[in-house]
Order: sequence, then C-alpha cells, then structure tokens
Amino acid sequence: MTNLLWPKIKNEWDVNDLCRQGFWLCLMIAVLQLIAAVIVPDAWMRVAAVLSALVFVVGALGVREANWPAATLLFTLYALTLGDDVVNGRTPNILHILAGLILLSNVRAAFLASRWQPIAEGDIRPLRPATKFRDRLVNQVPPKWWPRLRIAFFGVAALLVLFTFLDFAISLHERTATLAGPSTAQP
Repeated sequence: MTNLLWPKIKNEWDVNDLCRQGFWLCLMIAVLQLIAAVIVPDAWMRVAAVLSALVFVVGALGVREANWPAATLLFTLYALTLGDDVVNGRTPNILHILAGLILLSNVRAAFLASRWQPIAEGDIRPLRPATKFRDRLVNQVPPKWWPRLRIAFFGVAALLVLFTFLDFAISLHERTATLAGPSTAQP
C-alpha cells in the first residue's frame, strides 16, 4: 500500500511506472465523470461533468509526461470536488478517497520526475512499447498531444478549479448558515 500511495523513486523505471499509473487513474476518473454526466438531471451539472472529464483526459497526458503543474491541478480539482460533496452531505467512499490519495502521490511523482537527472548516453532507458492499442495510448499519444494541448488544458483547468472552488465556498457558506440557525439580530 505504501508503494501505491507514497512510492520511492529510485530510477527512471520508477518514474515511468508512476506516470503510467497516474495516466490510467486520470482516464478512469474521466470515464466516471462521463457516466455522471449521463446520470445527473441538471443540465449545468452535465456540462460541468463533461468539462471535468475533458480536463482529466488532457491532464492525463500531462501526468504521463511528468508535468507536475498538471498533476497538481488535477489533484486540486478532485480534492475540491470531494470537499464539495462532503459539504453537500454526500460522503465519499473509500475508492474516492483512495483515488484522491493516488492523485496526490502523482503530484509528488511528477515533481520528483521533473527534477530527475537525465540518463547518461550509454544507459538503458525504459521502453515505451507501441505494440498494442493500450500501449500506443499510454506511450505514444501523450508525447505527441500534450505539447499541443497543454496551454488550453491549463486555461480550462484553472477556470474549472476556480468555479469548483466558488461552488465549494458557496455550499460551505450555505451549510454553515443553515447549521447556525436563524439570526437573532434585529434591524
């Protein structure tokens, strides 16, 4: 469990494995967001879920490429969403919490990977095979598309984080006002 949540990075293979793990987690979260978009009755919530799914798909490319700001934005968005759920009375289950912890470990892994010293000329590098569709998706798509999509990702992700934070703050304010009861002050 410690390897999953707070892994040790000893070599470039560890970096490669952690970034690949983060990529798949972000894609799973995106799929769950799309499922939520189909289920929720509110049109604005559908739009937010689809937008969040797109952010997690493109952010997965950044996580795979060891971009720690992308990993940080995705973790922040996920944590704010969990916080908003808690404030609105929806208790996250253990899988939600575990996904958040793994996203946090991806921030750490991406940060450490960004500081990783490049391998010397004669050293063996981790391979990025492209034999199967899944291998092409995780190993070939991110280096090709992340440089093209990263500016749009950071703009859209930052706006989504801002709106999610505002929703969280408003929900928290309403919740604390409800718990405090009616005001006794008279005009």
